[in-house]
Amino acid sequence: MSNGKSILPKVRFQNSMCWVIPSYKTLLKIYSFLQKHIQRKLIVLFFFLFFRNKHFCFISQNCLGQRFYLMQKQKYNSPTIGLWMYPKDFLSLSSNLEYYLSLSLEKSDSESIARNYPVGILVELRIFFQHYERYDIARKSFQTRAQRVTLDNVFLIMTDRDVFTDMDFEFFQKIVTNRKLLFTSNLNYMSANSIYLSRYSNEEQVGDLFTDYHELGKIKIMYLLYRILNVN
Repeated sequence: MSNGKSILPKVRFQNSMCWVIPSYKTLLKIYSFLQKHIQRKLIVLFFFLFFRNKHFCFISQNCLGQRFYLMQKQKYNSPTIGLWMYPKDFLSLSSNLEYYLSLSLEKSDSESIARNYPVGILVELRIFFQHYERYDIARKSFQTRAQRVTLDNVFLIMTDRDVFTDMDFEFFQKIVTNRKLLFTSNLNYMSANSIYLSRYSNEEQVGDLFTDYHELGKIKIMYLLYRILNVN
């Protein structure tokens, strides 16, 4: 009986230690969670401190511009909310913005059916309203916000997602404005208006930065954002 009693506390102690000390994999998960949480807080604070009084019109290839507005805590002064475009189409839109925004958006029935969400067309440009359930709502939102665009406040935002090519980068470079920004995973696409995200260096493109906006909450990235977004 005495032996049995002496063993029980040891067993309980060992079991409690197994519960108290997490595995290495668990520690990594905790670290990653805390790191992302802190970086999200940092980038939101960064936008609030430095850009809350800036009235940008973010013309964005995808939902990243929407994320910028949310971090600024400002209303959407751009039609490019809740949608995405292929790089070539976005660059064409950006290079002749006043013209394209003066047009009436039409619906592509075939592509809308194929993708199961609304797809609009401005002449030859396709606009994928991925976060809208109905075309009429997407069209109304696009046209209403297009009327809010102030060309003097336009800032172009794009990433190297969705089959970004060398020709697209050349096109990006030729757009006559310093108020433009490209997020890339490819060092070949670096310029004064590019930000390289090393996190995606082994991938063909950057990730979904609307969701993974913690990737922007790094000191070097915030410094580059401050420099690029403050150009006149």
